[in-house]
Amino acid sequence: MKTLTCEMCGSNDLIKQEGLYICQHCGTKYSVEEAKKLMIEGTVKIDNSDAVNNNLINARKAKDIGDWSTAAKYYNLVKQDKPNNYEADFYSAFSEAQITLRELDNPKRDSAFNVLMKRIETLDVAYKTQISIGEDIETPKSTIPCPKCARDIPYTANVCPFCGLDIRQKLRPNEYLFTSMATDIGKMLTSSFSFHIIKQEQGFVIKTFTDEYITYTLFYGVMAYFKQAVDRILKTDDKPYLHKAILILCDYAQKSPWKELEKANISREKVLSSIIEWKTNAIMGYLRTQNPAYWETHPNEKTDLEGELTANRQAIEKEKATAANSPTKSSKGGCYVATAVYGSYDCPQVWTLRRYRDNTLAGTWHGRAFIRAYYAVSPTLVKWFGDTEWFKRMWKGKLDRMVANLQKKGYESTPYEDRNW
Repeated sequence: MKTLTCEMCGSNDLIKQEGLYICQHCGTKYSVEEAKKLMIEGTVKIDNSDAVNNNLINARKAKDIGDWSTAAKYYNLVKQDKPNNYEADFYSAFSEAQITLRELDNPKRDSAFNVLMKRIETLDVAYKTQISIGEDIETPKSTIPCPKCARDIPYTANVCPFCGLDIRQKLRPNEYLFTSMATDIGKMLTSSFSFHIIKQEQGFVIKTFTDEYITYTLFYGVMAYFKQAVDRILKTDDKPYLHKAILILCDYAQKSPWKELEKANISREKVLSSIIEWKTNAIMGYLRTQNPAYWETHPNEKTDLEGELTANRQAIEKEKATAANSPTKSSKGGCYVATAVYGSYDCPQVWTLRRYRDNTLAGTWHGRAFIRAYYAVSPTLVKWFGDTEWFKRMWKGKLDRMVANLQKKGYESTPYEDRNW
């Protein structure tokens, strides 16, 4: 292979721009004829930013009208040139998952959604490294010039009132991307999809069933993965648009029918209860972190959010009171150590461990004896040491290996409702 080496500084980082080869280290420019004389073994780097931008524009247009096949095509083209572009990474998988919703192929759908959940799981890593999401412009000013028409517009505006440019996409890319992801996931939760209708004869009666619950389980998994990824980001970057993203997602999630989740050992009531708690925390975070100048121009939105916050808190307190007065269904408790290590009882790793506990350990007398011994000791250990870093480090490697081995054996990492035994 051939590459170029700058004769001024020795750098191999030369990019072709407007008919000239330009050294990115010292700025020396070479004509095509001069560049030919500098060839040695290696490769040449070509500036393809225009092609990437055009593919992104085409992908977004297709996404916005629900043309998921075309969206997948262009987002995959972006990934070829920019492997670290998270928008392309997420939406290429999201588009493929959307395509499967129109097909009667549950294994294919399950595979596509698992890929999507794995992409979402890396969201906090992409955010921290700022590889491709970009850095939002923050300013104390009340107005900024529009990048397209140069006229002054409110900083809190989403769209320029003069030229129609989406300001978030240009000046606040993080906000634009998180808002888009939350909105598109939310729309998916309430969308229609293909499913099987199953008829079974029971004596002289023919009963009809559907497998809609399988897809609603996948929807719940995507929603939970996104919520957990945003929560991890919020621990180090408490931005209002992150709280707003969860708020948007919960607004849609409350409208989803969540049909027959019980068939997948998931309580529909628990799902709806979790959504209310997520939304309550999101409202509090959004009210706390949003720029005061924003509320000056959006007083009705603030009033509505405060009213909903009060109603949600009352609903949560009522549910807690009901639960306190109800007999418990099971005495097995929670996965205390794993919950302390992974930060949540409802996360992929703990879902896997809970399945192993209920479906394997609880099936034998010695397994049940182990569980009882574990739950006699672990609550005290977690109470004393659960918040310490050394305790989490000590257990995380062991649990990671155990979870990986269980998943290889077929234990799933999708949302799970504990079984009674």
